[in-house]
Amino acid sequence: GYTPKAYNRIFLTLIRFLQENGGVLEGSECEFIWCIKQLRNKWLRHDPDHGNEKKIIKSSQSLRDAFEWLGLNQMPTEPDDFVYMYSKLSKEARRFLECLLEKVKEIS
Repeated sequence: GYTPKAYNRIFLTLIRFLQENGGVLEGSECEFIWCIKQLRNKWLRHDPDHGNEKKIIKSSQSLRDAFEWLGLNQMPTEPDDFVYMYSKLSKEARRFLECLLEKVKEIS
């Protein structure tokens, strides 16, 4: 089952795929993962207004960046926004996994 510890292990494992850590992916190829991480940490799990003013500003910017990366100008509020966002996330997940598979095949 899901546990926060298991979730964090997933991201630690994905960080190992970065070239800078001996992996096969460049940072730009992991934007999908960082987007998911920001959405989870700054929108779905934590209060973005939590912390001191500097942390709040940083959290708000991280969340805005994630929505912008998905092609949204603001937090989704309408059903069509959510349909668009989930469709984009699905496409990006597929792109990420295909890229990872291709890179792993190249070194095998």
